[in-house]
Amino acid sequence: MLEIQTIHDRDHMLATLAQAAAWVESEEEFKFWSGLDYQFGEPIERFHPGQPLEVYLAWVDGRAVGYAELHGTRFEKLLARVLCHPEYRGHSVGRLLTEHACSRAFVEGAILKLFCYTENTHAHRLYLNLGFSEDEIQYPELLTRMSKLNPIIGPRNFHENSWEKSNAHYELK
Repeated sequence: MLEIQTIHDRDHMLATLAQAAAWVESEEEFKFWSGLDYQFGEPIERFHPGQPLEVYLAWVDGRAVGYAELHGTRFEKLLARVLCHPEYRGHSVGRLLTEHACSRAFVEGAILKLFCYTENTHAHRLYLNLGFSEDEIQYPELLTRMSKLNPIIGPRNFHENSWEKSNAHYELK
C-alpha cells in the first residue's frame, strides 16, 4: 500500500527535499529533476526557490519512496520535481504521485502545467499517458512545457471535500 502525505510546513518541506535529492544517482538525472539552474551536489538551501503550496511524499511500509511539489496560484498550478526512489521506479509511484497532484491542483485551479526534458522519455511518456498535452518545446534546452486542463466539473463542495484530505492511500502494481 502506498500512502501519499501532504506537507505544508516549510521546514519539513526542506528536509523532505533533502531526502529526495539523495535518491538522484547521476548528473543527468539531477538535470531532469531540477533543471539547469542548479548543480549536482549544491547545498539544498540554494536549490529550493520559493515556497511550494504543497509537497507530496509517498511512503511504502514506513519508507519514503516518492516526492513531488505543487506550486502556483489559485487558477494555475505547476507540478515540479517528481522523483521516485531508485528501488521503486517502475512500480507506479510516479504515476500515483502525479495523479494525486492533479487531483489536488484541480480543486481550485483550471490548469496544471509542468516542464519535462524531451530526453526524459519515461517521464514524458507518463505525462502524455495521464492526459497532459505538449504546449511548446523551448530551445536550446529541449524542455517541453506540458499542460492538463481540469476535467472535473461539478459542485464546489465536492472539490472542497477532496482538498481537506491530507493523506491518501493507493495500491502499487
